[in-house]
Amino acid sequence: QLSQETVEAFGIGFAPNRRGLLRRWSDKKKIPFHLLEEVGLTSTSEQGESYERFRSRLMFPIRDGTGRTIGFSGRLLDPQATRDLTRLSPK
Repeated sequence: QLSQETVEAFGIGFAPNRRGLLRRWSDKKKIPFHLLEEVGLTSTSEQGESYERFRSRLMFPIRDGTGRTIGFSGRLLDPQATRDLTRLSPK
């Protein structure tokens, strides 16, 4: 169990295992969805569908020496799962 203070200090988040939530969030915040792909949070399938790269993961920002977020690391919460992800922003 993490305290709210710890969660806020380290920028810890959670990516639910549901497609489309990130698009709805970006629409609500008026953030162009293509920016999420540019920073590596989404991708496009071979069928041309956008999808979130991180799902069902505890999320941690990766920061540079000045404190800017330059990527994300996601750790699966399912102990049976075998693949964690780390994505640095391509920009």
